[in-house]
Amino acid sequence: MFIFEILIYVFFAYVMCGYAEKSYAYSQRTGVVDIPDHNLWKFWLFFALICGIRWNVGDDSVGYMIDFDKGRIRENSVEHLWDLLVLSVHGLHLHYTIGMAITGFVQIYFVTKLTSKYRYILLFLPIVLFGASHFLDWCNAVRQMMAASIFVYSIQFILNKKLIPYILCIFAASQIHHSAQMMYVMYVFAYIRPDKISISDKKILTTSIFIVCFVLGITPQFQNILGLFSFLVENLGTYDYVGNVIQQTIVEGEMSERSFGPMQLSYFLIAMASIWFGPELKREYKDKVPYFDLWWFFSYIYSCGYFLVCNVQFMFIRPFLYFQPFQLIISSLLLYYFYCNKLRTKFWGYVGVIWLSTAWNIMKNMDNPIESVTYKLFLFHNLDNWGKLFQQAIQ
Repeated sequence: MFIFEILIYVFFAYVMCGYAEKSYAYSQRTGVVDIPDHNLWKFWLFFALICGIRWNVGDDSVGYMIDFDKGRIRENSVEHLWDLLVLSVHGLHLHYTIGMAITGFVQIYFVTKLTSKYRYILLFLPIVLFGASHFLDWCNAVRQMMAASIFVYSIQFILNKKLIPYILCIFAASQIHHSAQMMYVMYVFAYIRPDKISISDKKILTTSIFIVCFVLGITPQFQNILGLFSFLVENLGTYDYVGNVIQQTIVEGEMSERSFGPMQLSYFLIAMASIWFGPELKREYKDKVPYFDLWWFFSYIYSCGYFLVCNVQFMFIRPFLYFQPFQLIISSLLLYYFYCNKLRTKFWGYVGVIWLSTAWNIMKNMDNPIESVTYKLFLFHNLDNWGKLFQQAIQ
């Protein structure tokens, strides 16, 4: 059964890699990179499909399904785009799977729309997306990862110093998840000299800072001090208002995901590889991809920030999730670098490291009746029975 559950995610990655490969071949043949071809659309729509028809994949996913099914919105909500989506799906009597598919499409579209100008990055992106924690995080923190994906798309306006389009993007993101307002300050990078953030080739410095963040993050005294500031994170609105009871029960109850086991080892090695091979990536892609320095820098912020706060409370991770998609992009680029330079041992070793997290996550949740890790279809489940099942499982 474990092998079957893993193969489902392998199949998803295989299908999306196939569409990416065909889209890349098309762009190479025609030279067209700004206009999506039909295979790129299939890449996006396939991801939307599997997000739409899933059941309880991601701790908060059933809560979002109930929102779409019942037309439920939060009282005094300021997230008007999200409310409009929920009320539109409900008001048009559409099945909740349509709403869930739209959320998945927004996530994958805005994360990869800008990256698709460099189609080779997409060739291995599905391997990282499903092998590491990204897919499950997107399925859990649905609204925030929609907002984070829009932030990824808005990076172009930072580099091109286009303030109004950037503000509009972040404003739209904040209407999906209020915490996106934090990203307004990121426009400061439009006025920071590029060489100040072009640190991917400073291996010793970046590795040292990362290790310090890791060590501090597992130090009880530091955890206690940081915990005193939990009210600041709560006021940023980084907690999803649906499903957080489930999240607190499953994720925060035992802190098992964030204890340093195979999953955390996988996250650590994924981050370490992008840092350690930073000089090679910079040498190869800095002149080819104008966004490389900022992508790598934001990926580095996520790596350091995650291990700095992950052992305090789950909500401390949420602000750093806005930088998580950049690790997805850089990890995909690193896989492409290994592949192009015929570094087969490094390539397959990195693939193994990436997939360790998903494999272990599935294995340790196999006996959990309300687990939200394995892929399941909505066809075999009923929203009305979910509350009873959950109550029985936690009693």
